[in-house]
Amino acid sequence: MTTRRNFMKIALLGAVAATGKTFAASDAIDTLPQALEALKSISKSGNIGEYVASIGQLFLGKPYIGGTLDENESEELTYTFDGFDCVTFCETVISLAHLAQLGEYTIPAFERELTKIRYRGGILNDYSSRSHYTSEWIRSNEDLGIIKDLSQELGGILFSSKLNFMSTHPNFYSALKNSPEMVKKIVANENRINACKRFYIPKAEFGKIERDISSGDMIAIVTGKAGLDYSHVGLALRKNNGKLHFMHASSAKKCVIIDSTLAEYLERNTSSLGISVLRPL
Repeated sequence: MTTRRNFMKIALLGAVAATGKTFAASDAIDTLPQALEALKSISKSGNIGEYVASIGQLFLGKPYIGGTLDENESEELTYTFDGFDCVTFCETVISLAHLAQLGEYTIPAFERELTKIRYRGGILNDYSSRSHYTSEWIRSNEDLGIIKDLSQELGGILFSSKLNFMSTHPNFYSALKNSPEMVKKIVANENRINACKRFYIPKAEFGKIERDISSGDMIAIVTGKAGLDYSHVGLALRKNNGKLHFMHASSAKKCVIIDSTLAEYLERNTSSLGISVLRPL
């Protein structure tokens, strides 16, 4: 396992949970031990969505840092609390939410949960065992009982596109560009995902299902880019006034933020086709 910690102090004024409670942090959370300690101050709840919403807010203002999972020559369980991209933010928060729910506050427990969430079937073998496509991530985590994809029951429609971007653009990925054997494994992964039915809610239908989204639900933004499925992920946060906002690691704002309402975010994101709604269990 490799971790990268620069111990950058970020001003963290406190996080207001969907329940209305405030979780103040006198110091920024820069390390896993600090994160585990912070979990102990979060009010106990039987609803993992409330844990996700509360814990996500503890990282507001953390820098956007991309590419942290691809810096090692071989695949290792990698995490950092210096900053996040959209996927590592959600994975980290959901892992910590499981620990809060279980009352486990140890590094091995965190690494166990993160491995389950990040790797297909919860098993780390090599680069191809990581769930690179969000569709693969969804299927693996549904199979493990970590999330439930609500998209179909909310009236979603079938994806018509096929996944092949990674295998057809190996030069974009350091682990693939000089490894035909690894590309073959990625093709096998793509074929397996393409054989599954996948659903999303078109953007035009969002208003009809907005009320069914809860704080802590993971929102995956569907892209129309050929060969891909989703372009971004984040977390739903319903504020006390009832409005549904989007909490995410934003590459545009360069940090973790609570964005505008999810409806407004989708409206200005002209390249998005819709969303999938993933509920942590």
